[in-house]
Amino acid sequence: MIPILDNSYTIIDISQGVSSQNAPFPGDCPFSYDVNAKLINNDSVNLTSFKMSPHIGTHVDAYSHIIGSLEDSYNNVGNLPLEPFIGEALVIDLGDIRGEIDHSLFLSQVSQAKRIPQRLLIKTSVNQAYDKFNTNFAYLTPIIIDELHKLGVCMVGVDSPSVDKFDSKNLLTHHRLIEYKMFWLENLNLANVHTGVYFLIAPPLKFFELEASPLRAVLLDFKGG
Repeated sequence: MIPILDNSYTIIDISQGVSSQNAPFPGDCPFSYDVNAKLINNDSVNLTSFKMSPHIGTHVDAYSHIIGSLEDSYNNVGNLPLEPFIGEALVIDLGDIRGEIDHSLFLSQVSQAKRIPQRLLIKTSVNQAYDKFNTNFAYLTPIIIDELHKLGVCMVGVDSPSVDKFDSKNLLTHHRLIEYKMFWLENLNLANVHTGVYFLIAPPLKFFELEASPLRAVLLDFKGG
């Protein structure tokens, strides 16, 4: 049970901020907003509306992003289970790398962990520039997903905009995750997080008609834990 409102843990925000400065995946819808009411205009409230791809910033993909149709709401983000996104998570640090994550490097870091929870977050960058889209980001491979499945991992998170290579057409890593009924987070901000086990809280919003959802992901770092 998580103690509430005490000093036994530190909250670490691992989400990207969202604004009109965020560079979307090329071709995707950027964040924009309209002001519909203003207090300075003698309106009773400040009121805005916004438009954006649900893949802007830190987010979760549902299976309908890759398979099936949006009309099949069962695979949409509103029906994702919550358990994969709440619970103990191991953070591993692969260093500041780009491109395909080396299988042996991944295994060497995982092998150093005393235990592997069901959730694994992979740090590959310390200098993320959200206003510029870097196509040469670190990405996972199906063989790494095979290893995660063997370890009993049900959810993996990355600080890259995709678990697959930027220009991938077949999205093999996405499909391998779905094959194992695993889940994934993208665009995490792990720059200030050290290797170790934390308590992750990162539930998606309940959008029944969408294939993805932005989220506010945090880690609880229990003192002396």
